[in-house]
Amino acid sequence: MIRLGKIVLLGTSMGLIVDENEQDIPFDLLDCPEGLYIGANVSFNIIQSLDGLMAAGLRMLSI
Repeated sequence: MIRLGKIVLLGTSMGLIVDENEQDIPFDLLDCPEGLYIGANVSFNIIQSLDGLMAAGLRMLSI
């Protein structure tokens, strides 16, 4: 299921999305397209990692 959200934090290796339900969803920057920025609207899938739920397959949206 595709989810929508907005990037609110970009670190050196991880980032954070706030989704439509106001949940914080972390993601790995190594698994992302170039050009991401804070405030970008994205679509993504949720996966189960060893550390819990994470976003994967991020795509920037032109909203």
